[in-house]
Amino acid sequence: MDFHDNEYILADSLREGDKKAYEYVFDTYYTSLVDYAWRILHDEEAAEDIVQSLFMKIYEERETLTFSPPLKPYLFSSVYKRCLNELRHKKIVDAFVDKSIIDFYSRQVIQTPDEEINMRMKEVKKYLDEAVEALPTKCRDIYRLKYEQGLSNAEIAEMYAISPKTVEAQTTKALSRLRKDLEWLLFAITALNAGYDDIISRFAMQVPA
Repeated sequence: MDFHDNEYILADSLREGDKKAYEYVFDTYYTSLVDYAWRILHDEEAAEDIVQSLFMKIYEERETLTFSPPLKPYLFSSVYKRCLNELRHKKIVDAFVDKSIIDFYSRQVIQTPDEEINMRMKEVKKYLDEAVEALPTKCRDIYRLKYEQGLSNAEIAEMYAISPKTVEAQTTKALSRLRKDLEWLLFAITALNAGYDDIISRFAMQVPA
């Protein structure tokens, strides 16, 4: 039977315990699900365990499966939630799991690496922009000139007729405040690292003169 074009038949076949239906789902999704879990956990063995346990759960609870076609979002969403539980168990992202970004991310099931990274980057930028906007005016302006426009301490000092040391002090103050306000997000993007090197290094490094 060709399950590719009729996922309603596939769903019914899974509920009935059809061996060919399970073989089709395993062959179609196993590798991409393991890759997806690995991108979150950075642990190949844990990623495989999570995906294998999901397939076992689908089989054991086949008669009460509640997903509606298409199957792919259900599988990826299930793996994602299991990965978060694994991270929570390891006490890596306790703060992150309570934030609204989790709700957004789990609703938008990501099915390709490019889409996943693009969505994450938009969300990270949104939270970073909001935190920057909440900085004191002088800190905010200097931060934006330095990190958004790429000006040096000397160039900013000349613009404001202040010393480079004052610029450095304001930058340090801004980074310290942002590091505190965005601690939950920094934990998350470090754990789920893909394309955040600039942000991670920004908050980890010493401010250059």
